[in-house]
Amino acid sequence: MKINRKRSDHKHNFFAFLWHGVFLQLAGAFTQINTVQTALIHTLTGSPFLSGLMMSMHRIGHVVPQLFFVNWVERTPRKKNFLIAAVLIRGLSLLTIALILWLLYKPFPVLSIVLILLFSLLFFLTGGMGDVSYFAVFSKTIKSDRRGTLYGLRLFFGGLLGLGAGYLTKIIFSRVTDFPHNYMLLYILSAVAMFVAFAGFYQLREKADSVKPKTRHWYKHFVLLKGNPYFVRLIITELMLTAAHIAFPLYILFARTELDVSEQQLGWFVTAQIAGEIIAGPLWGRLGDRVNFRLVLVLIGITGTMTPLLAIFLPLVHIDLYLIVFFLVGTNLKGLSLGVANYLMILVPNDSIPSHVAVKNMLQFPTIFYPLMGGILVAFISYQTVFWLVSAMLFAGTLLSVNLYCVRSQNKQRMRLMRLFD
Repeated sequence: MKINRKRSDHKHNFFAFLWHGVFLQLAGAFTQINTVQTALIHTLTGSPFLSGLMMSMHRIGHVVPQLFFVNWVERTPRKKNFLIAAVLIRGLSLLTIALILWLLYKPFPVLSIVLILLFSLLFFLTGGMGDVSYFAVFSKTIKSDRRGTLYGLRLFFGGLLGLGAGYLTKIIFSRVTDFPHNYMLLYILSAVAMFVAFAGFYQLREKADSVKPKTRHWYKHFVLLKGNPYFVRLIITELMLTAAHIAFPLYILFARTELDVSEQQLGWFVTAQIAGEIIAGPLWGRLGDRVNFRLVLVLIGITGTMTPLLAIFLPLVHIDLYLIVFFLVGTNLKGLSLGVANYLMILVPNDSIPSHVAVKNMLQFPTIFYPLMGGILVAFISYQTVFWLVSAMLFAGTLLSVNLYCVRSQNKQRMRLMRLFD
């Protein structure tokens, strides 16, 4: 009976995580950070710098709060309440931004811009704090050989719904031409999807953990780096592969300013990006479960290196081919987090995953400035030059990923290209 109960809990939690992930992705499809949110800030301000700042705030939320939050998570027997709170706050933040666009933008444009940036930051910070508890619950409730599959299914089904969101986004921009009401509708739809995603975390079955008797100061978590070169190597590799974020907010700005792409075509870019997530997500997850997640990171590095170069050359052939850039962004944007998260959960013990996640993300602090860096650079050099620089950094990250330690592979210390799938 215990075995059956355990299997039942695993299936239940598998579905709960899948439910949340699918509708979370739908929420993100309506307000994609590198298309809709970036375009909103650019339309409000006309500033590439502030558009990059939005992406940087997204990175701040991902890397800063976790190390200060992890002790609280580890002291709490059940972690799912943190997940529930995070989803609710994020949904309310989206609704608040919609209200700001509706009520404040026209009479108080400067105030509305400041408030939108502040509530966007709250949205990002809450997501970052939720990550620590997410991986704590995820690692103890989902079997290690099913985690990649779950990530892939989440991207697949969420992407299918996201395709509908992309089409609806296109209709909204075509028919609701009164700014900012078109963006207001997108934020409302995103908030509704976020509240539906709440049901997944609410239904999680989580057993209480033993509470750690003592907690350490936040800075003492960095002791995890001592004597663990494999963990350090992962951090450096992710630091380089995340350089793709320098270019992410620039792709849409390049299309709008240099290629003369209309605002109505944003929906097609959203659709292309989601299509990339649908196709690549299950492939990355299945490949990681069946082979290893080091290989996933290597392949993501290769496709990531190609993306900024294609952004330069594809429009020279035909403007419609620029959609391929957003398709590849879709394959890599979620794929990198999928690969890194699952690689880490195999590399370190389950009871120390929250601390490792917090330390790793804190050391990704320089990536906060990546999107902002892109917005600054294009003020002095061309978009094409920035794309070349990003491609070079991603190529370096790809070479580093080849040297990651892999628990499952026969070639643990270095991946041999002649035996790619060992």
